[in-house]
Amino acid sequence: MAVATLAGCSGGAAARSTDSPRGVPGSGSRSLSTSARNVPTTATTLRRTPKPAPPYSFDGSVPAPRVIDTGANLVAIGTSLVYYGQWLYAHNPDGALIPRFAAGASRVEAAARKDLAQLRKFDSRIYEVETKAPQFSVISTDGTAASLRFVQYLTSRRAVGPDGSVVDQVSFEPPTTYVVVMVKNSQQRWRLVSVEQARP
Repeated sequence: MAVATLAGCSGGAAARSTDSPRGVPGSGSRSLSTSARNVPTTATTLRRTPKPAPPYSFDGSVPAPRVIDTGANLVAIGTSLVYYGQWLYAHNPDGALIPRFAAGASRVEAAARKDLAQLRKFDSRIYEVETKAPQFSVISTDGTAASLRFVQYLTSRRAVGPDGSVVDQVSFEPPTTYVVVMVKNSQQRWRLVSVEQARP
């Protein structure tokens, strides 16, 4: 994962058919009787399906995902922190935002500072291609620190320029499993410490 290297550096909507149902007369049909034409109709409001966010951006058009960093749902917290880190790599490599997901003086913080500085220097982004949504599960916790298993169905990690050209790519054979470690900071908010690929 993008955050995985932190030394490393996310979804789609169903298409809606515009075809008319079979057997429905077109607007020019003359087969309707007078009585049928006088039957009142009920209007239906169609809701537009929102477009999925692009996998990367350079224009600030993709807002940051919500950070969940308090509470008892460690899976939701770990997922949120990882996704926020991935958003930085793919949409907004601002080093000032690293403390929002990474613990100070941690491996994640050090890797993110190095990686995001490179992305800013070369005006590039890193995003990941997955075949399905990742899975998180809790390994252990004592209330102030926790470890989670993160299974990612990752096929590639791509670095791209502003014109969309792929400048670097690493391929993966899914699934890839990571161990995520996080701790509570002095404000009692969870932050990532490390994201390491699990040994076979």
